[in-house]
Amino acid sequence: MSVGFCDLEIPVQSLAEFYQCPYAWDVKMLLVNFLIVKTAVLLAAAGLFFCIGTAASTEVTAYGMGVILFFLSFLMQTFASPYSAGGFLREAGLTVLLDSTHYYTAVRNVNVFGYPVPAIAVGAISVLLYVGVSTAVSLRFWLHPEEIKISVQRLYRRRRTASAAMKYRSLFSFECKKLFLTERALLLSFGLILLLLFLHIPSRYVSMTEYYYGIYSENLAGDLSAEKEAYLAEEQERIETAGERIDKYYSLYEQGEIDEIELTYYLEKETIPSEQETAFRLAWNQYQKVSEVSTEEDPAVYVNESGWRRLCGAEAAKGQIRDYLIWILYLAACFNHFSCMEDTTGVRTLIRSTADGQKKVSRAKICISLLTGSISAVFLYLAQLCSVHLAWPLYEWNSVQISVQSITVLQNLGLRLPVLYYLILAGVCCAAAGAAAALVTLALSRLMGRPVKALVSAFILLGLPAVLLLI
Repeated sequence: MSVGFCDLEIPVQSLAEFYQCPYAWDVKMLLVNFLIVKTAVLLAAAGLFFCIGTAASTEVTAYGMGVILFFLSFLMQTFASPYSAGGFLREAGLTVLLDSTHYYTAVRNVNVFGYPVPAIAVGAISVLLYVGVSTAVSLRFWLHPEEIKISVQRLYRRRRTASAAMKYRSLFSFECKKLFLTERALLLSFGLILLLLFLHIPSRYVSMTEYYYGIYSENLAGDLSAEKEAYLAEEQERIETAGERIDKYYSLYEQGEIDEIELTYYLEKETIPSEQETAFRLAWNQYQKVSEVSTEEDPAVYVNESGWRRLCGAEAAKGQIRDYLIWILYLAACFNHFSCMEDTTGVRTLIRSTADGQKKVSRAKICISLLTGSISAVFLYLAQLCSVHLAWPLYEWNSVQISVQSITVLQNLGLRLPVLYYLILAGVCCAAAGAAAALVTLALSRLMGRPVKALVSAFILLGLPAVLLLI
């Protein structure tokens, strides 16, 4: 508004962002409709969260249900194609509904079990369902509280049952509750999941070098052969002699044997873009490296490595270090008070007064830390793997015949494993590294005795080396 506003009477198609708007509206009508739709969506979202707050038994449960709701909406928006049979799920998600502008920028239809339906109609039905369901549930809790009251006898019966179950509940479950509820590790885990999913939204930008590399890879993919070597030699000669042919056509033009139109045609035909030369050198070097490691017992093949370079090559290093630092902060935030909380609360003395009390508590904490560290590390690995594969296919990733020696970015490992086994081994190594890092953070929590000292020490010991790599 600081630079003025357009005439509200002009057609909405006059605006650059709405030039494909399917409605014969002026700008004023667009603003009115947008305000109505946005208000309805926000009211539906507010009613939904009010319902969650009413139905949830605890504050942590309400937060968890809200995070899960947004997580499911994000998954539907990211992975549900509008052209698939369940395309309506994408438009029914809360994250898509909150982006009300997309209803007016272009004609949008979704596939509802084989029938094209306008996206705005699916959104309107979704808003009505959200409002209806949330209102019905909230009214049940607020207008009929007697239906959800528990009788005194039933309450005492539940307490007796809970007391009997408490006797058989393991120390492991108590420590889990202490970590994930008291220490808020559950909320941290949800935050880590959402952050990683946001950072690893599949994206694909094909440069001219990647375009030419893809063409060469289509011609070279598969088993090595003399025909492919001849193709590379012929292409190399064509690129190296392109300058001579261009000079020849210039000479013919100067001598009057061809006109300007013919000269332009030949120049466009013979000129080799620099991106194509780079792509050819990349494909040629890859073919030579694969040929060197190929043997009769373990023949290598040529595969398109665009995805593999983004997963295991130098291009992936910065993103992997970023994810690693986020993961280290997550572990440090989870365990910085987990082992020293008995000291700060004075429970350590009580634990030591029982037979094997300290040993059993330490054993439960170690088991929880091992599981938390390994599971979170595997999730981080799968997030990176799936993000790359959805944008740049990892060719032959599920093969048990092709060796990792066929992938040049993995040749330095010196392994002769099939590609699928290598990916599984990498996941196992990530789980082991995650378990080890969790044990380190747990030990620092015990040694430092203070949460802030444990948090800083864990980041310095485990995260500082990664920071130095980025510099």
